[in-house]
Amino acid sequence: MRVANAPKFWALLTRVHPVFVNSPAPPEASWPAHLWALITRTDRAFCSEPDQGANQEPRPRTDLLETQRVDLARLHPPRVVRSGIDLISANLFQRDLTGANLAAADMRRARLTGAILRGADLTDADLTGAFLREADLTDADLTGAILREADLTDADLTGAILREADLTDARLNGGFWSLRTSWPAGLDVVIWSRSTEIAPGTFRIGSTNGRDRASDMPSPVPSDPRS
Repeated sequence: MRVANAPKFWALLTRVHPVFVNSPAPPEASWPAHLWALITRTDRAFCSEPDQGANQEPRPRTDLLETQRVDLARLHPPRVVRSGIDLISANLFQRDLTGANLAAADMRRARLTGAILRGADLTDADLTGAFLREADLTDADLTGAILREADLTDADLTGAILREADLTDARLNGGFWSLRTSWPAGLDVVIWSRSTEIAPGTFRIGSTNGRDRASDMPSPVPSDPRS
């Protein structure tokens, strides 16, 4: 691959394309392998593709953010985060992901403690076993999200949409919610009974018997559209 004025071309890529943010320009001779490695590291559509070229680098881990090659805090606007992205076990500790499009993202076991996800689109995202302690999920859309065994201790769910979300075995103790929060069918009554109003229209989930998991409540599952 030969590109006229290669340094300028690479500088443009790193400014406009989230895949290449923070990536140093490689030697021109290794561009094909380097570009393919970056693409397969961030786009699930290419993760199963065969290696391209004899000098292909070993396929890197897909939890790109954990390797710090992409800094989401620098991406503007935040919705450049693409739907369906692979963020398994990604380290997103205290990251600002306000308004991010993370629909259908694979975020199993992602470390999101203290992350800011205000207004984020997390519809159908897989957050199984994710760490969301003290995360700010104000007005986030979690419709259909899988939150099995997720740790939502002290998370802010004010105005969050959790319709049809799977909260089986999720930790909810200490979580904040409001009258605008939409809970899965069958869980809302239990949440009400275990919460204390701390301000007009604002509540906090508490427990006096040590039970703080959704497994102690009716298991929330998506409603059957035929019922």
